[in-house]
Amino acid sequence: MICVTGAERTRTELEGRLQRCSSADLQEIRLDLLDSPGAQIAALAASRHEISRLIVTCRPRRQGGGYSGDESERIDLLIAAIQAGVGFVDLEADVERADASRVLHEASKGITRVIRSHHRFTPGLDPRRAIEDLRGLGGHVLKLACQVDDAADLAPFLEIGRDRDRPVVLIGMGPAGILSRVCALRFGSAWTYVAADENSATAPGQLTWDQCRRWGLLQTWDPAPIVLLGGPQVLDSPGPDVYNSLFGSMAAPFVYLPVVTDRPDATLDLLRKLGLAGASVTMPLKQRVAQHLDGTDEAGRSIGAVNTIWRHEGGKLLGTNTDHVGVVRPIAAVHPLEGASVLVLGAGGTARAAVWGLARSAARVSVHNRTREHADRMVRDLGGAAVVADRIAAGSFEVLVNATSVGSLSPESPVPDPEALRGTTVLDCVMRPRRTRLIEQATSVGATTIDGIEMWLHQGAAQASLWLGRDIEVEALRSLLPTALGL
Repeated sequence: MICVTGAERTRTELEGRLQRCSSADLQEIRLDLLDSPGAQIAALAASRHEISRLIVTCRPRRQGGGYSGDESERIDLLIAAIQAGVGFVDLEADVERADASRVLHEASKGITRVIRSHHRFTPGLDPRRAIEDLRGLGGHVLKLACQVDDAADLAPFLEIGRDRDRPVVLIGMGPAGILSRVCALRFGSAWTYVAADENSATAPGQLTWDQCRRWGLLQTWDPAPIVLLGGPQVLDSPGPDVYNSLFGSMAAPFVYLPVVTDRPDATLDLLRKLGLAGASVTMPLKQRVAQHLDGTDEAGRSIGAVNTIWRHEGGKLLGTNTDHVGVVRPIAAVHPLEGASVLVLGAGGTARAAVWGLARSAARVSVHNRTREHADRMVRDLGGAAVVADRIAAGSFEVLVNATSVGSLSPESPVPDPEALRGTTVLDCVMRPRRTRLIEQATSVGATTIDGIEMWLHQGAAQASLWLGRDIEVEALRSLLPTALGL
């Protein structure tokens, strides 16, 4: 189930949201953020909304809320909400015993159920111990919301959700906790919270109501996860909007999520238990995930880096690399590769895929990297598929592939002299910004340019084909890009 929450200040704003999101299973009213909360409670009985589907919360500042008044008056507000007949009231774990008894006693007279909750906005909380503490406090639903910095930290939630004596709501706050929000049912949660809009989030990491709509979560709330594994940069990927739109158009029972982790072993173990249907893998994990899979194909083994995981027969997770497709196909569309001289910049996972794919296309490949020994090692690993170039020299290449991150975080270019690019074809694997400094340099001297989005589309179509078991054309993804990129 989905509970929509908001940070409204006035009754008018609240009424607007309750109406706008009326199809939600539940809606939360945050009295601690509203002006004149007592008057809001008094108006509930006359409301045209179904108040049994409302959760009333008056969160004190000590638990991350906005209420700073008298504690007894805060408890009175919750009791008034119970008397109005709301479905739930949220009562924090650290409330004094006498106050908690008042709320629980009043709830016992009617239909209102009491949520006993604990919120921790800094990492380090032991979820198992926290839930045991909550179990001893009474209440009808137990809610635990704690900050997580890595998706692997969500593993205890799965254990808690499967060993519960009453309904639970388990939330990993922050960007790394998105799995617990979108796959709430698979964690054993009774519901999850989403923000009414981008300005209404009441906790870090909440999706918005519109995101849920765009990702197809309003139609099915238990899709199998397909994830993008990597560092914090996964949060900026167009993948969730593009792939979820694709899945929606095909009625495919999947949801694509960015998953922030630096512990692929523990995170993949968790994802297996959640029914992982597939994954994309990006920095810094491409060369680390293979050992945690059930096997890799020729591309994954030869390149030594995995950017794609798919579920095979018997539930096995297999790895491959489609980055070579993303490099080779867009270049081949504008410049024949057989016998062409190609210079690859970089020595990481993307560079390895580029060199392997280009060599298999019969191109003459050389590699340049700021650290010569890294380039030497990569060339040795790939079995002589390329040679090492000491510098980027004009006339030494027909095609340039930038497989470094230079240009993604600053307006730099990996090529000191734009004249070296004259008459060439240039592929920059950097996705954001779309028009990098290298692309600008190449354009200024008349070179043919291919941006990182083009590479992403080709490798992404190959990934989606594996996940869905049918051929997905590049154009099918391209048609979804304008919305995803805000173009």
